[in-house]
Amino acid sequence: MNILFASYGEITNNTGSQFTVVAQELTQLGHQCIATVPKISDDSSYSENMRLPCLSHKEVLSRKGVIFPDNKNADIIVAITPREIIRRFIEDYSQDHNTPLIIHLEDNEDELTKRFTRRSIEKIRNLPHDQIHERIIPPGLSCPICWPTFLSKADGFTYIHPSLQKLAPESLPAHQFSPPLDFDLFNPDKYHAEANKLRQKLNITTSEKIISYVGNTHAANIKNIKTLYSVIHRLNQSGLKTRLLRTGNQSLDFYDSLPFDPAHFTTDLGFIPRMQIPSVIAAADLIIMPTHPDPYDNYRLPSSLPEHLAMGKCVITSTAGLGAELQDGINAAILDNCNIETLLARCLELFENAKLRRTIGDGARAFAQKRFHADTVQQLEQFYQSVLKSKS
Repeated sequence: MNILFASYGEITNNTGSQFTVVAQELTQLGHQCIATVPKISDDSSYSENMRLPCLSHKEVLSRKGVIFPDNKNADIIVAITPREIIRRFIEDYSQDHNTPLIIHLEDNEDELTKRFTRRSIEKIRNLPHDQIHERIIPPGLSCPICWPTFLSKADGFTYIHPSLQKLAPESLPAHQFSPPLDFDLFNPDKYHAEANKLRQKLNITTSEKIISYVGNTHAANIKNIKTLYSVIHRLNQSGLKTRLLRTGNQSLDFYDSLPFDPAHFTTDLGFIPRMQIPSVIAAADLIIMPTHPDPYDNYRLPSSLPEHLAMGKCVITSTAGLGAELQDGINAAILDNCNIETLLARCLELFENAKLRRTIGDGARAFAQKRFHADTVQQLEQFYQSVLKSKS
């Protein structure tokens, strides 16, 4: 098969990196894979580093889809999310080709739109359609009117978490699929020396505890991130010196919104290359992912959680999303709800018990190796084949 993966953002982001592994496995199975993104940055080294061709949406359309080595079009298109920028690309592409389409769901799209626009979905739906697109919905979000229709016209869909299945028509062929991890990249045995060097480079003393958080701060997760900062603030107030090691993008407005100065305990590395992420995770004594059982977190993994598990880290999280599959004290530290008080108490307990942290970390790695193994791609390949066969 010639498989075209259409992504909504840079192929080097979390989702793009996950589907890079998928594409590499499919290539080994004999298929040709190409990724297409809205825009390729001038400094993007994706094709060189990831061993997968990547073209802009514009270039794919200008070549009328004739982009594969055999001078043919895609046999199947995988649209990663039904967001507007993807829907419009598929709409333009479909003017020349009736290619079978599979849409991949990784979030509760309406909840994302609600949080980013700060408007209820009901009020958005009641607005004139042209006004919604001109004033409310940017290309990176899903239109609550358009995306369900777009999904219903697909030939099948995949979903990253079981909760997402109910958001699609029951008649549509479906397959639950969580992209496999790059266990060579996220191998804790490779980063012991790098973690120690990073601690020294950042002047973090051996007596100081490290909690790392890998990811951006945005409108959808800001409640969770504020909880994280508040817990670390309280840990330091209690006399347990704790450093938050951050990566990703966050605005100054976020820091200004906190009722305390996070500079005293935060080392913000900003956006760093993905290849450096494992060292940051390896340096951590503990990981906090303060998810909540709500319409946002219940539909996600989230994307960085499997990576932390693969690195053999003790992660504190809630029963939301992937947390529902984890076992408290076995492969994670699970809370019913991640509020400041419960997180604080669990952190203090785990910092006092290094043996338990190691036991949980070992269980976490074992869980990740089983749950996010590359063998899942063979099942995905069979689903793609079945969709293609049904259209022939």
